[in-house]
Amino acid sequence: MAWSLWFALIPFSFLCFCLAWLIQKRTGDAAIVDVFWPYVVGASGAIVAYWGTGDDGRRALLGILALLWGVRLGTHILTDRVLTPGHEDRRYTQMRDDWGDLFQLLIFRFYQYQGISVFGLSLVFIAIAANPAPLGTFAILGALVVVFGVIGETLADQQLQAWRFNPDNKGKSCRGGLWAVSRHPNYFFEWLVWVGWAIMAISTPYWGFVGLLPVGIMYVAMNYFTGIPPNERQNLIARSDYSLYQSEVSAFFPWFPKQT
Repeated sequence: MAWSLWFALIPFSFLCFCLAWLIQKRTGDAAIVDVFWPYVVGASGAIVAYWGTGDDGRRALLGILALLWGVRLGTHILTDRVLTPGHEDRRYTQMRDDWGDLFQLLIFRFYQYQGISVFGLSLVFIAIAANPAPLGTFAILGALVVVFGVIGETLADQQLQAWRFNPDNKGKSCRGGLWAVSRHPNYFFEWLVWVGWAIMAISTPYWGFVGLLPVGIMYVAMNYFTGIPPNERQNLIARSDYSLYQSEVSAFFPWFPKQT
């Protein structure tokens, strides 16, 4: 049942990101995929929780946490970035310039890669929802880590948003709150959410270890591909003090800033 449910997520993800592509084509804003991704991942967690065969309490906890995380992150991206009139994320404007006439074809492929990532990351949800044991130490500890991650990510987003709203900070790097100890605290706490789900999954008999795979995927993606590298390249162009910020503050894990 668990594996058949996992494979059922393939057409669900495919159709969701086809819809995202159609919306992008109509609105001219490719960043809509960043909204769809947490919504689709969160919905996948809820679907797996509903149809899973494990303990009812464990599945209920999974469904609530997945929706909490997905709706919170997706709605933040929607209101903070996508609904800003006339503003498309610089990553996607660069793609338009680089891909030219092939943009719609290649962005469709890019969107479907997001669907594949949903399929892979949902392994941890399958593992959690398949565990027949009642809620125990690992499930509760993992849930607390997920909640802590969501709270930390929300706080980081709010601090950055408040910084941007102050016109005196235009062109400067945010160094307040969590941004004083990590250049990307939102990414760190996002990764921590996946650590929490891995902890929830680890007690599942025989294959709970698969929950560690999304932890590794998210860490590598954020630190080496889709997260920090393109963000840092943009910030070096947009913010005159960013190179100094890089030399003083940890990129990912929160740590005491260096004195230069």
